[in-house]
Amino acid sequence: MISKNLEDYVRAMTLPSWHQWISYETKRLDRDALASLIIDCIEHSIDIWEKQGVFSRSQAARERRHYADAGRLVIDEVNHAMLLSNDDERKAAIESLGKNLEKLGA
Repeated sequence: MISKNLEDYVRAMTLPSWHQWISYETKRLDRDALASLIIDCIEHSIDIWEKQGVFSRSQAARERRHYADAGRLVIDEVNHAMLLSNDDERKAAIESLGKNLEKLGA
C-alpha cells in the first residue's frame, strides 16, 4: 500500500492525474506499470468490441485515441511535470496539458 492511512489517500487524490491515485504496488508492478496495464486492457477491450461489431473501425479508432493514446500522453506529461522543481512551472505544464486535451476533445 502506498497510502498508509486515510489522510495520505485523501492527499494523493488531490494529485492531477488518475494514475497517481493508484494506492498500491506489487513486487513486479509499480504504479506506472499498473496504469499502463489498465490502458492496455482498455485498448484490448476496444479491439474486441471492434471485432464483434460493437464499434465500427472509425469508432474504435476514436475510442483508442480518446482512452488509450490520450491516457498514455497524460501519464507521460504529468510524470514529466511532476519532476519540475519549480511549483509555478509544474502548475503551468499541467494546465497546458489540460487545455491541449480539451482542444483535442479528450
